[in-house]
Amino acid sequence: MSVVNVARIISGLWKGGVEKKLALTLPLFDRKRFNIRVICLREEGFYARSLRDEGIPVIVSHVGSRWSPSGLWNLRKILRNLNIDIVHTHMYRANTSGTFAARWADVPVLISQLHNVNPWDGPGQIRMDRILAPMKDMFIFVSKTVRDSFVSKVPVPDQRQRVIYNGVDIERFESGRSNPMNFKGSVRIGAVGRLMPVKGFQILLALLLEKGLTDPGIQLYIAGEGPMRLELQNLIQKYRLTGRVHIMGHLENIPEFLNSVDILAMPSQREGFSNALLEAMAAGVPVVAFGVGGIPEAIRDGEDGFLVEPEDMESFGNALKCLIDSPDLRSKMSGSIRQRVRAYSIENMVKSTEELYEELMTRKSGQIPGPEI
Repeated sequence: MSVVNVARIISGLWKGGVEKKLALTLPLFDRKRFNIRVICLREEGFYARSLRDEGIPVIVSHVGSRWSPSGLWNLRKILRNLNIDIVHTHMYRANTSGTFAARWADVPVLISQLHNVNPWDGPGQIRMDRILAPMKDMFIFVSKTVRDSFVSKVPVPDQRQRVIYNGVDIERFESGRSNPMNFKGSVRIGAVGRLMPVKGFQILLALLLEKGLTDPGIQLYIAGEGPMRLELQNLIQKYRLTGRVHIMGHLENIPEFLNSVDILAMPSQREGFSNALLEAMAAGVPVVAFGVGGIPEAIRDGEDGFLVEPEDMESFGNALKCLIDSPDLRSKMSGSIRQRVRAYSIENMVKSTEELYEELMTRKSGQIPGPEI
């Protein structure tokens, strides 16, 4: 098979989990088999420079709205000029505009990837997904839960579904539990994610006031930035937690951060298949999380950490207290979770995607019947 030209389409390479995953994985693809480019529909964003440094071209094709005629025409022209064989889109805006432009440009293979369970799906979005679904050769879902949620609303034949779990660069996180960031505290709780209500960081602040979690030696470190920062800072003052809760902002040295904490708290109310979770697993950090999205597919309750029913704050606090009070249990779970994460290596993720690309290109060559478009 000759080199396959692939366009990965996304709104922009901002400081989000999906964008970070692209920046980490795309340089690992076999350049002798796949010529990959990233096309951004709004602006380049934070990770564009690192991708270019790795030899991955980043192109901006501005599409002002999902159905902008001039934007779609320009995107179509780019796809044709680059002789793209596979368009692989990410998230709703790109999954919509990218689908139409790819079919307009007669791109042979079209893949759309779903990264999260979207409870905000309105009738209009669901109707559009149903219209566009037959145009796609494959849907990639980052977890079985994401798949089940989507296909319950948008019928997709089994042969057009593929679950490919997110992967993690395990070696980056295996430096050991050495507290390289010199965090203070007898027990250090970590949390990672964008500062927004769905991530539930406000729940952690409330739990620190609960009985059994008031020891000043229990410190909370939050790595992330977002629109809730001021609100969280106000809550820290209101709850008199200054000196015990530390908002670190956006961090690039997440391996050092995770190797400096004893427990990862994930009170998120919605997840697809969390990158932060996988990184904590690779670092050997026991997890306390609500059992939402794809989290139960990765974490075994009682072995790698604790899974709690969504919004059950009392049980979440009890699980945290159990790990805080038991260094031996933390150590046991750390070993278990390190073994568990081997199944979710970044190499496995890239290999599965490469194999899917080749499978679909072979199908389109006429050797295997594909879906009717």
